[in-house]
Amino acid sequence: MVPVAVIVSAVLCNLCSAEQGAGDNPLAKLSLGTRGTSTTFMKRLEIMSRDSFSHGLPALPPQLAVHNLAKYDAIWACQFVPLYHRAAWQLLRRQHPNVLTLYYMSSDTTRVQTKGFFDYEYVNTHHPEWFVLKDVKNPQHADPRDPDNRIRWTEKDPKGLNYNRFYLDVCNTDFQKWAVQHILACVSGERRGMTIPYHGLGADNVNIGRRRLQNISNRYPNWAYAGRFDDWNAGFCRYLKTVKEALNKRGFILVANHTLDYGSDTDAGCWDSLLNCVDGVMTEQSLLYGGRPIYAGAAWLSSIQKHERILSKGLIDWWVCYPPETQPEGHQVFLYYYCSWLLVKQPGRSFFYATRDIRGWSNPRTPWYSEYDLPIGEPRSARYRKNACWVREYTNALVVVNPTRKTQKLRFDNWIESSSQRSASLLQMPPTSGRILMPDVADTGGR
Repeated sequence: MVPVAVIVSAVLCNLCSAEQGAGDNPLAKLSLGTRGTSTTFMKRLEIMSRDSFSHGLPALPPQLAVHNLAKYDAIWACQFVPLYHRAAWQLLRRQHPNVLTLYYMSSDTTRVQTKGFFDYEYVNTHHPEWFVLKDVKNPQHADPRDPDNRIRWTEKDPKGLNYNRFYLDVCNTDFQKWAVQHILACVSGERRGMTIPYHGLGADNVNIGRRRLQNISNRYPNWAYAGRFDDWNAGFCRYLKTVKEALNKRGFILVANHTLDYGSDTDAGCWDSLLNCVDGVMTEQSLLYGGRPIYAGAAWLSSIQKHERILSKGLIDWWVCYPPETQPEGHQVFLYYYCSWLLVKQPGRSFFYATRDIRGWSNPRTPWYSEYDLPIGEPRSARYRKNACWVREYTNALVVVNPTRKTQKLRFDNWIESSSQRSASLLQMPPTSGRILMPDVADTGGR
């Protein structure tokens, strides 16, 4: 086994070399929060006096709103703050410059209601050729001005918000040029006359990889990129690189929420391309893919190694997960994700988000878990094996993960399990579970 100290040294050296070689890359110059707690779509009650985003309703006092937001090290869709509470935005950026603030936008779709999307009316009126056609073999479906000829985000509910939401051809170079200017105007704040910009763009819906594109082909066998997945993947990455270069030139960064599979070697080349054209990645598939079971065994290890690879390049690695609403199952799933994340966490580059109860972004309950407040300290080692489990040492804690489908028994003298407060001297780790162990003050005489 490679000594832990050697592993830590290698990881830190990779991180440093990536940053030193970044030149004028704004990410290398950013000083970000180290705890890693984050949010995607903030809760309305965090800045408003009622559970609604409305200019007609009173906002919270600026200092209270900032208090609510400052517990996060990163906010994915931060445009809601200046949109509905400009005073809180200015105070947040002034008092907490280490909180990463991103302007959220869908990278490859637009819809009639355009908050967080490219300007639908502009595309529909001036460049309908930028819409992706769902059947290029049928001449009767060749007119992109007809919405029924385009690929919709969903066909299920004609009255739904995403029914009139359409895919855009991100490989089109004319679209890329226009998109860059649109993005810069949003991220810089110029579009809304803001004097304080965001740190960068949170690009959602980076739909790449064979599995994701095959899902589209299953719905539309004759769509524009059927049988040409490599063309779409390569074009998408060229688009991201174009956006990144333009953002970096202005001092901003690009973080992309993508659809690649962490648990297999599928799309290895696509991984290389993606990581070379972003400043960081977000994923909602950190320990699973689609509706498949949560990763264990080799798939779990593959996922963990990909996260480590991202961090070794000096990039941001941002996990998003959705534990079940039912308890205690939901808390157990949360712990498996959170502890797995702690195994690879790099302070200042790693971020973590998990919902509470209802998954919908409008759920008013703040997604905060008591484990975030544990004084675990900073990482002191890399992850290492203990029987079939993995362990990582923190200043004031041990993080333990069982990534197998069987219960594992371990022994940790002078430690207690943080949730149950039980001794870990005979610790039973259920299948696919995580635990945070804290020092047993009673056993160590209060030391």
